[in-house]
Amino acid sequence: MARGRIGAALVTAVGLAVLFACGGPLRQDELDCEEAVSVLEGCCPDFAGSSVQCVETDSCNGATYPAISEDDSACIRRESCAELVSSGVCQRAQQAQPYGINDPDASETPAQVCP
Repeated sequence: MARGRIGAALVTAVGLAVLFACGGPLRQDELDCEEAVSVLEGCCPDFAGSSVQCVETDSCNGATYPAISEDDSACIRRESCAELVSSGVCQRAQQAQPYGINDPDASETPAQVCP
């Protein structure tokens, strides 16, 4: 019986190690992006926030950053809904892609969303 408990504890420990090695808690830039997406969903007609990647999906392959940068997130939270729509921020944010280092699926430079 003790052998089963040790095996279960070992499996749990390995699972936790992989979780923290490849994707820990949310970073500030990810939280900022999520807040910006929430604002855009409330302001922009037909904005599909679920298609904007704010959270890193696999940090083991390289550093990946949210589709909406911290600077752009701050700008989005500052602007009025009318300004976000009229300046084209809604469209640029909808098309923004994550960027990263050593990630073959991501651009190496962030797209500018806010003017």
